[in-house]
Amino acid sequence: MTAQYDANNPDNWINIYSNSFEATYIQGKQVPIYTPIPKTNLNLNIDSPILAIYSESNQYPNSRRYVGRVYQSILGNNIFPSPTLRHKGKSIYSNETIFLEFTQFDDNYDLTLDVYWKVEQIAITIFKYVGSINTNLETKINTIENKIDQLQEKLDQYFSENTTEVAIQQEQNFGAVSFTNII
Repeated sequence: MTAQYDANNPDNWINIYSNSFEATYIQGKQVPIYTPIPKTNLNLNIDSPILAIYSESNQYPNSRRYVGRVYQSILGNNIFPSPTLRHKGKSIYSNETIFLEFTQFDDNYDLTLDVYWKVEQIAITIFKYVGSINTNLETKINTIENKIDQLQEKLDQYFSENTTEVAIQQEQNFGAVSFTNII
């Protein structure tokens, strides 16, 4: 089902998260080596199905490069062995904003950030959409309701204009009937 948003209105977006991650360096025998940024659960408890995520990395200051994936994590699972279920991953790129529309399984969900192992530093900013979301079904229902209202107004107008004529005709007919009956 397709939905309609007012994504160009800045009042419909709220910054909910901003953080930078860096790989840790370990002194090796000859040169320092780093351990990759671990997979991170962001603990955001998000209630909007629509997000925009911007990422940037000092390694790729002026280019668009793959830097990892972000996953929707469904919270509070007590059915499966793992308490958190990951769903629907989306690639993220440096110096690019991605628009995510997640399936709303529950009232709230979280995000898991999985940074590509070669990326040594990444900054993430997440915006939550708080504007109205109109699905095609809602739009069609609203259109039908508006048409019903328009028809009702036309019917009301028709009957209010023609009711007096009908009443006059009925009076004349009843009067003629009663006059005929009298004669």
